Amino acid sequence: MKDLLGFVVLANGLAGAVVWLSDRFLGWPAVHYFSDFLFFSALLLWALAGLMWDGGRQGRFYDRDRVARKVQSLVTDFDHGQNNLDEFRANFHTGLKLFIAGLVALFGSFLLNQMS
Repeated sequence: MKDLLGFVVLANGLAGAVVWLSDRFLGWPAVHYFSDFLFFSALLLWALAGLMWDGGRQGRFYDRDRVARKVQSLVTDFDHGQNNLDEFRANFHTGLKLFIAGLVALFGSFLLNQMS
């Protein structure tokens, strides 16, 4: 739980820094209130979580390539199925943590919006 809390704080801090730098140097998004800042941070975190959860066509079907199957057959001591499963689990775990971090930012945004 302590690791998750640390990750949430770090992810929100980095997302906040990206949103601030984008607003400062690019002028988009136009952040006027702290609730807007948290909202765009949540959007950024959820976009990253979506990329982690769904790796696209190459992430799902990379074993169906004829050349890849041939190369995998050359390596006998390596369990490709277990490696693919481990990579999927790691991506899903990181995506879930990013989603939770985005929930915290979105909840903060709604809370600050209701208070004002």
